[in-house]
Amino acid sequence: MMIVGCSSPGASGDGGKLLAEESFFSDTVSDAISMGDSLRASCQTRMGQCDLRQQNCMRGKACVFARDPSWPPSRSPETICVPIVGTGGEEGRPCCHLNSCDKGLVCVGAVLDTSGNCSTMGVCRRYCCGSVEDCPPGQLCDPIAEGFAGGICRPDDACNLIEQTGCPPGLACYPYRATTTRCIAPSGRMVGEGGNCEYANDCNPGLGCFVLEGEGQGRCLRLCRVSEGNRGCPNSNGRPCASARGLPNDVGVCLPP
Repeated sequence: MMIVGCSSPGASGDGGKLLAEESFFSDTVSDAISMGDSLRASCQTRMGQCDLRQQNCMRGKACVFARDPSWPPSRSPETICVPIVGTGGEEGRPCCHLNSCDKGLVCVGAVLDTSGNCSTMGVCRRYCCGSVEDCPPGQLCDPIAEGFAGGICRPDDACNLIEQTGCPPGLACYPYRATTTRCIAPSGRMVGEGGNCEYANDCNPGLGCFVLEGEGQGRCLRLCRVSEGNRGCPNSNGRPCASARGLPNDVGVCLPP
């Protein structure tokens, strides 16, 4: 039996839904961006001035996802060209303002006081276009907004899928993409092993939502260690732990009997 698809994380760590079959991020299937589409997706918003991946602004300016201060509060952020502050910081360097990093990067996590000075420094992180392949090894592409391919690279949560360790209280460890992991809240459906699922976090912690060959719907399968054979698969009628694309090293799934 062949595994043809697996789940990947949603847009947030507070109950966002994780779509099956390697979809990227969304609360609705119609807004999902598949892995294949994301590699070709535009990283320019509908009314945007520029593309985050192409960085096609004039010299001295960078393309960022932000709101222009002159816009009314009701207007959503777009991709806009802004002047680069100073010489621009390299990836991973401390920063203070959204546009104080090199082209293709953005300052994440900085906090300004009432005078506009940094009370907490941020870090320059890379923009990505809906694909973990745009990010350095060990990082994942965190979505910026629902329905838009653009995201920001951030470190993998590096949680343990089988032991379910490494996540804050209330969150569980689920497979992401290209062997990364993500801490996110279960959706509340709490589907057990073998049950049907639409989203990865429909499944109980320690399970993942996978699509098997010949089946059109996801199924919650137990995560296991490939090196342990069938020891971690008590309900598989002796079948060993099977490797699956997109899971971390030595992590596989227990196939149904």
